[in-house]
Amino acid sequence: NKDERIKKIESLYKEWLLLTEELHQARLKAISAVKTLVELDKLIPNHIIKHNGDNTVTIPSEDLAQPAATAQVFIKEAFTKEEEIYKKRNPVSIELFGEPASYIKVNQEEDQRASKEENKKVNPLQEKAWFRFVKVIYIVACVLAGLASIGLLSTGSDESKIIVFGIVVFFVLIRKGFYYVVLGKTTWK
Repeated sequence: NKDERIKKIESLYKEWLLLTEELHQARLKAISAVKTLVELDKLIPNHIIKHNGDNTVTIPSEDLAQPAATAQVFIKEAFTKEEEIYKKRNPVSIELFGEPASYIKVNQEEDQRASKEENKKVNPLQEKAWFRFVKVIYIVACVLAGLASIGLLSTGSDESKIIVFGIVVFFVLIRKGFYYVVLGKTTWK
């Protein structure tokens, strides 16, 4: 009984792999057809460039019609072949791997759980009143420094530009400090 089950699974895997290879070949055919259509899309602009912008020189119709018709036939054949393979391969896949909905649902639930856990991660300092107070003071100081900088820059003197630059550097350094404290990172290791 066990040997029969193993032989059945083995034959199903072989069939599944054979159908997968056929599917791959059909998709390669469709890809080659799409590449041909892309090359056809480039044909007219390249023709105009080749003839130095002279758009009166015509392209023979067989240069356009034959590759386009061949590409369309390849795409249709590939689509038909893919549908046929799906009809054969789907029951084999279900027997080997189970219903897709069952394992897709499990993966989605795991992803949702992981994203909820990521969202729940909050720095413990956010719960401290003193830390929130420092953040508010920092924001107010940035606003006041911005207004003062605008006032200093309106004077137009070089000294005021240096002072504004110093203020900006100071607040950038404070911001970096917040970044490392909030994320628990350090530059000293």
